[in-house]
Amino acid sequence: MQAAILSNAIRLWRSYSWTGPMFVDTIQDKCANIHVRECNFGLIGVNRAHQSPVKKPAYGAFVKAVAATNRGR
Repeated sequence: MQAAILSNAIRLWRSYSWTGPMFVDTIQDKCANIHVRECNFGLIGVNRAHQSPVKKPAYGAFVKAVAATNRGR
């Protein structure tokens, strides 16, 4: 769901000629608590079993959308 929301936001942002820069608020999750919504806004999460970073589907959507923007799409 996060990937779809981000992809749609970037597509909409690109469709307007008057928009300025777009910012992603959080690259990496702020904490590993799955019960606190604000902990999970990042594009990179935490593998709770190994406490290591893991790229979420939204990360891939973001990279793909930015690449398309850089190609002038």
